[in-house]
Amino acid sequence: VTGLTFSEFGRRVKSNASGGTDHGSGAPLFLFGNKVNSGVFGNSPNISATPAQNDNVAMQYDFRSIYGSVLKDWFCVPQQDLNTILLNNFQTMPLINSADCLALSAHELNQKAGITLVNVYPNPFTDGTYIKYNTEGGHTLLTVFDNEGQTIRTLVDETKQAGTHETWCNLDGLPAGTYYCRLQNGMTQQVKPMIKVQ
Repeated sequence: VTGLTFSEFGRRVKSNASGGTDHGSGAPLFLFGNKVNSGVFGNSPNISATPAQNDNVAMQYDFRSIYGSVLKDWFCVPQQDLNTILLNNFQTMPLINSADCLALSAHELNQKAGITLVNVYPNPFTDGTYIKYNTEGGHTLLTVFDNEGQTIRTLVDETKQAGTHETWCNLDGLPAGTYYCRLQNGMTQQVKPMIKVQ
């Protein structure tokens, strides 16, 4: 048996008037069971020393990536069927260790934690900025989301050749503030903050 905890909403950073926290974008998710690969996925979030009431923790992994990974490595669902079930191609992660469905360990994935895969320049910027990213090839997804976890731009959603690529991100017309660029490629993800100024 494998168990999974999930909430349809995350939590904000700053406490509200009642001493709690309001609904937000990012939240922890737990899997447990004998076949679950031990370890922590994702990096510690960047939290301002003076958070505002509406500040959120940036979501690093899409919940559909978790669902897809469990389907793939626990129920051994083929990749082409996953795309049909989830209506898109979401990254998979080595969450489950199964004799029938092989997976990498969390420790192997975390060896890449110190490698920079996404660069945003200039940063801060006014209307737009360049995003340079590195992919190992295959399906590559590059999205931009706001401080509330809403996806506002999908910059890349296609199969790419392995190597370094660059794309322009236009945020003209959007308010100044912190945005996040997220790269998803295979089982690798990386999130970078982007600061839009007046």
